[in-house]
Amino acid sequence: MKNILIFLLTVFITTTIWAGEVKKLEPVKKDVKEIEKTSENLKLKVQPKVIAKEAKKGEVLVPEQKKLDDSSNKVGTEEEAKKEDPQVVEEKKYESKTFVLNSKKQTAKSLGTYYLKGNLALPENFKVEDVPNDGGGVIEITWEYHSKNNPEKFELLRKSSKEEKFSKIKDFDASFITYSYKDKTNKVWESYEYKVEAGSKSFIVIPSINKRKEAVASWKFPAKTLPKKFIISRRVIAKYKEAVKTKKDFKLIGSLESPKNVTYSFRNNSLNDDLSYEYKVRVKKDGLYAETKAKKVSSEAAWFDMKKLVMLLAGIFLVFAIVFFIRMARSGKELYIRRIAGLDAVDDAVGRATEMGREIMFVPGITDIDDPQTIAGLTILGRVAKLTAQYKTPLSVPVSRSMVMITGREIVKESYLSAGRPENFQDGMIYYLTDDQFGFAAGVDGIMVREKPATIFLQGAFYAESLILAETGHHIGAIQISGTAAPSQLPFFITACDYTLMGEELYAASAYLSREPQLLGSLRGQDAGKAMILLAITVGIILETASYIFDMPGLSIKEFFELK
Repeated sequence: MKNILIFLLTVFITTTIWAGEVKKLEPVKKDVKEIEKTSENLKLKVQPKVIAKEAKKGEVLVPEQKKLDDSSNKVGTEEEAKKEDPQVVEEKKYESKTFVLNSKKQTAKSLGTYYLKGNLALPENFKVEDVPNDGGGVIEITWEYHSKNNPEKFELLRKSSKEEKFSKIKDFDASFITYSYKDKTNKVWESYEYKVEAGSKSFIVIPSINKRKEAVASWKFPAKTLPKKFIISRRVIAKYKEAVKTKKDFKLIGSLESPKNVTYSFRNNSLNDDLSYEYKVRVKKDGLYAETKAKKVSSEAAWFDMKKLVMLLAGIFLVFAIVFFIRMARSGKELYIRRIAGLDAVDDAVGRATEMGREIMFVPGITDIDDPQTIAGLTILGRVAKLTAQYKTPLSVPVSRSMVMITGREIVKESYLSAGRPENFQDGMIYYLTDDQFGFAAGVDGIMVREKPATIFLQGAFYAESLILAETGHHIGAIQISGTAAPSQLPFFITACDYTLMGEELYAASAYLSREPQLLGSLRGQDAGKAMILLAITVGIILETASYIFDMPGLSIKEFFELK
């Protein structure tokens, strides 16, 4: 009986103590139920982490929170939460309750609206802008983030006016922060290595850029263990690209403080100027994410790209020079044009064929009429055809393109008409062989060997067949005048032919032979433009060399335009 009474007394005391503790923690349970009840409307499971502190009368315990200044920004969305299952909870207002936040009592009025468990700070100074003074199609996105918030990564999302959903276009690793130190006391003939000290840690950095008066050393450092500042030292490891025999001790040159905010930037290229784009940045950490409000912008091309100002000035000078010399030529003033031996020899070559009573062969290359070299070759053909019409010399023009054949017939017909011998023209003078490169070369070689022309003109675009044709012409003893703008074929023509028009001499032939004022003025104006370019290159070389020898950066043309 005594044991039964003791047992009942123990049960009574235990029950009383347990009931008191439950009543004591009632506010905490009540608040948790309210949060869970509200979150069920969004179908999001919320398990707020209760602060390990006993509630007092009139207080409600809530998870640690962070106030967001812009209520339009949000921590996740219901749709995205379902996909990625982050621990995101709804926005909730508390009207008349007192909160324990960061061990401090605050009223709902001072707290305003909060996101529960939203411990992610949003990016600051988020900007989406069209890049000015460009050709269009480029948008620049920038934002800042506090270096001590330690996010895992950023995601840049984009949506065009034709798209319904945002898609990720770029990831940014935020676990490491990149630092760059500009050393403006370096010498260009010396190479350095830099020692960076961050607290008890130190490491060696080789500069990624080493130009006069500026060497740039870059490194990455974990965002979670950022020091207040980095101590920078350096030493010389090479002079004039030769390694020094004995490396000296590192010499302190400066320091670099860790910035409060880290700036991120990205240029989105190849965009359609006719569409508008929306961008937003998502920051991720510990399974949570927060997004900025989307910003909308369109790219557009500027009327003028300031980076091409030098090209504009050069173009204006060239146009002015051409117009000036055309007016001079029309006024009757003699314009000096450098003599071209190959073109001076045209009359002699046609005369030789006439004396020998043999035909003249003209090959205007193997490319179609859309090639400038073919057009230049046909221009020379007009001059040759006019001479053959005057001297009644047979003319043979094999071609490898049908359009070249038709154009060539019209040019030769016009030349015979202007020479007063239209009755001597025949369509069979200009004839088609084949489009095949080496089939054409074989056909022309066969005609050379059978007909043995006294003079051969090879004017136009030639490739692997150039030496085959030139060697056969040399073998039969013909005078050969060649011309092409293909640098790889010039050595073969120079070796096997009597005269060769090199590069732009082929294009200048029409002005040289016709002596028309408009063509002569254009040719002379282009020569003036080339002279200006050569003068600029020469002056630039002299000033750049002097700036290095005398260590005077102000003389550098390159640095002058970089500053501009």
